[in-house]
Amino acid sequence: MGPRRGVEPDAPVAPAPYAGWNELYEDNVTPVYRLMYSRVGNRADAEDLTSEVFVAALRPLRSDAPRAQVRSYLTATARTVLARYWKRTFGVTVTMIDDA
Repeated sequence: MGPRRGVEPDAPVAPAPYAGWNELYEDNVTPVYRLMYSRVGNRADAEDLTSEVFVAALRPLRSDAPRAQVRSYLTATARTVLARYWKRTFGVTVTMIDDA
């Protein structure tokens, strides 16, 4: 039996959406924390900011959204939370520039 027509044998398969909030959190907490820690440089603030990101994202974010969309949304939310942190801390508005 040969390969099915119209189906690429090496085509990437999109990961399934998250099963729930626990899986979403466990899969994304480390990247969000690392982003925050790389920007603020201390553990306590990075932990606080990471929790702020998930609290801010809890209501608008759907756990059944595609994983890439969840990661993008959390990254955008993290940047917003970080900008608010810098404004509170230093009293200035910060413009974020992507690293890419």
